[in-house]
Amino acid sequence: GSVRWVEETGWDTNTPEPLEEPWDITVPDMISMHTLHVNASDNFEQWTHEEFNFIIGSVPGNLTGYVTDQNTGNPIENANITLSQDSEIVSYVLTAADGSYMFTGIEPGVYSLSVNAPGYIETSIDGLLITPGLVTTENIELTGYGNVHVTVYDSSIPPRLIGEGITLELVDESTGTVVATGTTDTASEYMFNNVVPGAYTVNASFGAMTGTYGIFPVLPGRTRDVNIIIS
Repeated sequence: GSVRWVEETGWDTNTPEPLEEPWDITVPDMISMHTLHVNASDNFEQWTHEEFNFIIGSVPGNLTGYVTDQNTGNPIENANITLSQDSEIVSYVLTAADGSYMFTGIEPGVYSLSVNAPGYIETSIDGLLITPGLVTTENIELTGYGNVHVTVYDSSIPPRLIGEGITLELVDESTGTVVATGTTDTASEYMFNNVVPGAYTVNASFGAMTGTYGIFPVLPGRTRDVNIIIS
């Protein structure tokens, strides 16, 4: 058969006639994604169209950026950044004191990043294109978890601390679901750690006594104090 045309301005084709051996295409821009459209026919002039997406060149690229706190803008040190391709881990690095990171010598292609750090919600970035010979910059902001510190009192006047063994439920108001549970210590207190920022309610129960506190906000990187009276 034969090739009628190749659709890409500036490409130089050397197409054998008939098409019984490999043929070459010279691409002037060696560091970008290309789409090749080919119209070809068999000996009976039955034309077909094929489309190929690919990256030309084997020169590796680099990936760099900064990881910061979304709320304060402060750099996050020792954040763990994992670079993956097609669900396979390619490499990982830790951020420096200024929040910076860099991957070098990456084969061109499309990648994913996952970023996690203590006290922060894990963040993922998909569809990250690494281009041959170029440096790709991807700055990342992480949202911090909040905490909820609960203290439970009885309904006497003045209220008194009850002590340990009080059952607590942390309810996410956006879904109405219980996202965490706990029981108070001897000081009648409990801390819910690593709470996703949002609106919440706390339910408390101790035998026949119950109480509820809410609705209240949990903010990134902040601890919310909640005092509940049960009766």
